[in-house]
Amino acid sequence: MQPNVSFVPVKPHPAPAETYVKPIRQRGRRFYAIHAQDGRPIALAASRELAFAFLGQHDLTGADVH
Repeated sequence: MQPNVSFVPVKPHPAPAETYVKPIRQRGRRFYAIHAQDGRPIALAASRELAFAFLGQHDLTGADVH
């Protein structure tokens, strides 16, 4: 006799972001700085879209910060 057991699927917790994308201003222009979790700068992008494209090309996850 098997016990009557049911399973409820759960969504996995999203992995924490490996990087953070922050808008910055330099010389009157807006750029997007990409930083590691520990604050180390990784790259600078001309747009938010390019910043996240860079992350995708390098298999990294990112989160916006302001």
